[in-house]
Order: sequence, then C-alpha cells, then structure tokens
Amino acid sequence: DLHSFPTRRSSDLPTVTLGAPFGGSKLSPFAFQSLGRYLQYDGETVRRLAALPHPGHVRALALYSPVDGLVLPGDALLCSAPGWVEKETAPVSHVSMLYAESVFEDARQWMREVSGN
Repeated sequence: DLHSFPTRRSSDLPTVTLGAPFGGSKLSPFAFQSLGRYLQYDGETVRRLAALPHPGHVRALALYSPVDGLVLPGDALLCSAPGWVEKETAPVSHVSMLYAESVFEDARQWMREVSGN
C-alpha cells in the first residue's frame, strides 16, 4: 500500500543510475541521438556536470557493468563525486541493464538498505 510510505519530496528520494557515462564515452561521436554526441569522453558537458554540487542529503548509487560496451573506456562509468556509492553488477550489456533481474535486485537491495526497510 503506497499510503504506508512516509511522504517525501521527490528531491529527497534515493537516486540510482544504470550504466551512466559519468566520464563520457569515446563512442559518443557515433551516437544516433544528439545527447549521446554531447557525452564525449572527458568532454565539456561531462566536466560541467561533474562540477555541479551534489545535495549531501540525497543517497546516490551508480550501477555499472564490467561488460558495458557502449561507455568506453570502462572507467568512465565510475562516479568520483562525493556521496555516491558505486557497485559493479553482473556482466550484462549497457541496454540489458534496463531488463536484467539481477541489476533490478542490486538496485532494490540498496534502496531497502538506505531506507531502513
């Protein structure tokens, strides 16, 4: 029942990313969408995003796969921002992170831990 959960502002909810290219990707010039092309490895966009402050009260988890294949090099999947937790998932492709049950379970377990459930 959703009414049993405490009311929170959406800005206070835990954040989980799946295969986010925190450092960009060397494959960005080949992206089909303009967003992908902006995410050049160590490019201006990713440097500007990294410089933004992270609200200290928001818990954040960066899930990444050891076989991502679209974010290259692999260390671009790591988030060096203070306050973020990084966790390697089972080996699944970049897109498969959306559908892999093991990735969902990683995210759900972490959210339960940080919410005390």
